Amino acid sequence: MDAQELIDVLCKSDWRASKSNDTPSYVRQLISGWMDELISVRDEHDSHAANGSEKSIQNKSLLAVGKNHTVLAWRQHVGKYRHLHQQKNIISVGVPGMADSMMVVAVTITPEMVGRTVGVAVAAEFKAAKGRQSDAQKKWQRAFESRGGVYRLVRSPEEMTALVDDVQSGRAFEGAGHGRLQKVAC
Repeated sequence: MDAQELIDVLCKSDWRASKSNDTPSYVRQLISGWMDELISVRDEHDSHAANGSEKSIQNKSLLAVGKNHTVLAWRQHVGKYRHLHQQKNIISVGVPGMADSMMVVAVTITPEMVGRTVGVAVAAEFKAAKGRQSDAQKKWQRAFESRGGVYRLVRSPEEMTALVDDVQSGRAFEGAGHGRLQKVAC
């Protein structure tokens, strides 16, 4: 049974309504709190998946490129979150402006380039249809690209797979100064 099946089973059950004396009240209260959290997370997930949110685009995009054995892609958690049990505590994760995901894309260099396969650092920043980069994200993009990485805004799984194709074909490296290390104010 996976996590989603467990959530569905627990959400459909009426165990909280039972008045069994077998379970101490503090345990029932703790489990009830967990259930409320699980239901909230499930409902939020269903809402995001239906509306084309950045999270939905990211999940579908990572699944789309994950089928390609020449790509290693992962989600990077970036932002500020409240501690689950101590709501006053704010936890910062990642570097402000850092891309939502990273990839290493295997690229076979042409014979003119020695015929060697290398990994290329690729950053995908997921945005909804009208989403825009923050100033911190633009700064991160400049720093990443100045060191030879490929960075792109992605708004659909098709754009994610096109990004991989562009890296592997060399199109992603076209343009003045791409990949030349530059001094960037971070």
